[in-house]
Amino acid sequence: MRPDGRTDAPGAPNFRIETLHAFIAVDPDDNSEGIVSHFNNRTGFHEALIGADKARIESHRPMIEELVRTTRQPVKLVRFSVREDVELFT
Repeated sequence: MRPDGRTDAPGAPNFRIETLHAFIAVDPDDNSEGIVSHFNNRTGFHEALIGADKARIESHRPMIEELVRTTRQPVKLVRFSVREDVELFT
C-alpha cells in the first residue's frame, strides 16, 4: 500500500478503499457530529466531503476553510481505518 492509503489509481482493477477520511462538523450545543457536505450546483446534489486519498481531501480543504471562516464552527478531519464489509448488494 502507498503512503496515501491507495493500492493503485482509482479505476484500476485492484483499487480497494482501506481508509476513509471525512470532514466532521461538531455541534457546539451538544457535541454531536455530522459529516460535512456541500451542494454541487452542477449535479443538483449534496456531496459529502470525504475521500480515500490525499488528493481528494486536499481538493475539499478550500471549502472547509471557507465554511469555518463563515460559520466560526469547528470542523475535524478524521480518518477511519478499520474496514468491515457489512453487506453486498447485487
